Amino acid sequence: MNRLDLVSLGECLIEFSLKEQNGKLLAFRSLGSSSFNPLVTAARLGASVGYIARFGKDALGRYLLNFLQKEKIDISQIRLVEGFNALYFILRLPEGEREFLYYRKGSAGSTLCPDDIDEEYIKKTKIIHSTGTTQAISLSSRKAVYKAFSVAWEAGINVSFDPNLRLGLWNIEDARGALNEILPFIDILLPALREAQLLFKLEEEKEIIEYLWRQGVRIVVLKKGAAGVTVGWGNSIVTLPALYIEPVDTTGAGDAFDGAFLYGLLQGYSPFEAAKLGNIVGALMIKGFGAISSLPDCKEVFSLFEQIRNIDNDKGRS
Repeated sequence: MNRLDLVSLGECLIEFSLKEQNGKLLAFRSLGSSSFNPLVTAARLGASVGYIARFGKDALGRYLLNFLQKEKIDISQIRLVEGFNALYFILRLPEGEREFLYYRKGSAGSTLCPDDIDEEYIKKTKIIHSTGTTQAISLSSRKAVYKAFSVAWEAGINVSFDPNLRLGLWNIEDARGALNEILPFIDILLPALREAQLLFKLEEEKEIIEYLWRQGVRIVVLKKGAAGVTVGWGNSIVTLPALYIEPVDTTGAGDAFDGAFLYGLLQGYSPFEAAKLGNIVGALMIKGFGAISSLPDCKEVFSLFEQIRNIDNDKGRS
């Protein structure tokens, strides 16, 4: 097979978005996860992508597979196994915030293990990506991330990671330990600022970025929601403002940023340019509901990107 641009590993969940309308509770079905949403974003922008995962052998598993095929995501590394496919419900809160309710413990997806990692497949991609949630759902899944990243590192493949810290899945000590064991392999780290502060016990953006540079991470992006992002690369630290859009639903905005950012790097954009593209996609998607269904139209994305790509951001440089 041809070399893929981006491969991710993790668990994909069935998503039900709950919205109250005229006194009734409406549910909209979709799918998503922190490891999967960036793939769809990158694929829609034009990247070739693949997913490593396990799906349960049931009607929902077939729904997942059909969706991936429609999105032109390579499914050759997905195993169908006995067990149920995890679900999550999104409850809408004021100001675009949300609350999540998960049914995932012991799911088919959580049985992902090192045996699912095909070393030759990893070596035929340009970027391998995963998240802290993938590590958190089971010990075997954590080991799968370690194997995939170590294989990629040894082969000179770029390794990308988003901690996506979810303290409902594990405690901060376990999350910190899991991240530290793969940190030597990571080229691109994409945490939310608050996540980085908790994981590394540091407060200032500059000290977080410089600490990670010393650990060998080449590109650090600290995501700050409406405050934009701070990018550390090549001994420069630049803060890029977010595009302000009144939020309807912020679900998956950080994941969409990741996918657009990685797509930008694959196109040869500098990390600062790639972050501008990520900011656009992340901002536009919060106008709608759901992690996948609200992804913006590519024409709108690239039109805005061409307008802001070359705007100087020296005021945010340190």
